[in-house]
Amino acid sequence: MWPQSDVKLTGGPHGLAPEVVREIQRERLLKATVEVVSQKGYAATTVRDLLGASGLSRRTYYDLYGDKEACYLDAFAEIARQVEERIGTAVGRGADGRERMRLALEALVDFCVEEPRAACACLVESLAAGQPGRSVRAALIERIATTLGPVLSELRPNDPNPDLTGRATVGGVFELLYGPLARQDVARLRELREQIGELPTVLPTSA
Repeated sequence: MWPQSDVKLTGGPHGLAPEVVREIQRERLLKATVEVVSQKGYAATTVRDLLGASGLSRRTYYDLYGDKEACYLDAFAEIARQVEERIGTAVGRGADGRERMRLALEALVDFCVEEPRAACACLVESLAAGQPGRSVRAALIERIATTLGPVLSELRPNDPNPDLTGRATVGGVFELLYGPLARQDVARLRELREQIGELPTVLPTSA
């Protein structure tokens, strides 16, 4: 998920532009944040933990981020971007509303199966990250609901409040994923993939 995080940087000349070095260091910190937060929880994670996991100095850390919260929110933003890209691509592949909804929900769960630590850090630990964490989580739900809006309108053309239905649908799926993600129970996530993928077949087509 962090393609440059494994690039080794030497103490001497390495021929890399400063902005490239900075991005490598950033990805190492974001990867470390996901690993530590998903294992210890956001509240228990310290900057010292992140330095140990990333192998970077405290000076480098504070050159990039002012505090733990800023680093975590940057990691959240990157994870959210990837989730949204997958869902958007999935919606575009469906032949009709039910298939588009099924593919979108399966894309979300597939991300959780493939990247359980990242999904845990994003969808679970954001609730422990104070108001900023809850806010970015709510904004992610809103954006996914907006992406699914046209699909829900096709499935429920008479819905008097499609925006609310979209947020409730996405929030409900997040709630279903919460427990298995908190435990990083990939087997249960795979089971949920099949079950959640069947939801569009039982959604009423009108309000």
